[in-house]
Amino acid sequence: MSGLKPPPTERRRDDIDTIRAIACIALVFYHVVGSGPAKGLEVPAEHWLHTINDSFSNVRMPLFSFLSGFVFVPAAPAVADMRKRILSKARRLLVPMVCVGSLFWLIRAAAGIEQGPFLRIFFQPYAHFWFLQATFLIMTVFTLGVWLGGGRVRAAAWVLLGGGAVWWWGLPLVPGNWFSINNALFLMAFFMAGHLLARGDGGRGAGARMLGAAAVAAAVLLGAALALGVVETGGELRRGLALGIGMMSCLGLYFLRPRQALLARLGRQSYAIYLFHVFFTAGTVSALKAIWPDIDPVAALLPVFCAGLFGPILAQKALQETRYGGFLFLGLRLRPGRPAVAPALGQGSVR
Repeated sequence: MSGLKPPPTERRRDDIDTIRAIACIALVFYHVVGSGPAKGLEVPAEHWLHTINDSFSNVRMPLFSFLSGFVFVPAAPAVADMRKRILSKARRLLVPMVCVGSLFWLIRAAAGIEQGPFLRIFFQPYAHFWFLQATFLIMTVFTLGVWLGGGRVRAAAWVLLGGGAVWWWGLPLVPGNWFSINNALFLMAFFMAGHLLARGDGGRGAGARMLGAAAVAAAVLLGAALALGVVETGGELRRGLALGIGMMSCLGLYFLRPRQALLARLGRQSYAIYLFHVFFTAGTVSALKAIWPDIDPVAALLPVFCAGLFGPILAQKALQETRYGGFLFLGLRLRPGRPAVAPALGQGSVR
């Protein structure tokens, strides 16, 4: 039962929050540039901005999942505790998924953008909200695994790490990807790695930092090679490389322990940035193109990027001033009196 103790992250750690900020920057940059020529700034597929985007395709969400696992505390192996913990996950993750996801769908529909059926967004991957579905599945399976294992947290984490990686790498994926289950299989290893590392005492010192720097460099170089087409892969090899690049990035940054005060402050707002950045990036792109139809994508990059990073922070502050706004759009508890403070992505998703 000793594995149920909280991780040593109750006090904010600037290195972990700095890594959160790095994940946020990568995610916002991805949606600013867009996943293809018809998305975001609508730059050609061969543009260097797309090359940078594609180089980090296996880094962004694995980092978020690694950090979520780092702060996750599973419920004690009692049915009442387990039920309470799963319900808290549903509030933190699924309530914002439904409310923010619905708002995003409605705005896009009003703009005449072709989309799938509205109700499907609650059961299948939609935009970036798939991460909330996948994380809820991971946390629920982990909670059940700890319960079935009689409180053996580390054993459950190791089984799920290995099982998720093997299934993603070499077994058939689930048709339809209902509730983002295939995404959960991919992220499972990163979540469990973060959880296990949070309860270890290693990874410090100059040697660990050098190892971390080498791992990050290797991940960036391999990601760039894939993006440039230097390495042609497919099928199981491509999935294996995705796992490898993501794990090298997560472990490398953890051992490198970057620490920067301004980035750490930004990382503490990661949940709001994750949820709302697309509203601000898309809105700013539309406004700039209305004012300056022929604006160069590189010239538009900085203002759109800043809007995606800092607009959500203002939205969070406004939502926290209203009792139901914080509950519906940030997953905060309904509390009388003073507004609650929204935690970072990962940190807040487990409370």
